[in-house]
Amino acid sequence: MAPANARPAKGGIPKIMLGGMKERSGNSSRENARLANRMRSDATEIAS
Repeated sequence: MAPANARPAKGGIPKIMLGGMKERSGNSSRENARLANRMRSDATEIAS
């Protein structure tokens, strides 16, 4: 018989889904940083 803590928590998110969510979060962060840099450079061009 498997120990009680070997089963996922009821209503918990499976590890494979957590991995996907973490990857998408990282991708979003990179995209947001790239967008911020582009907006900053565009604003600098316009201001000069």
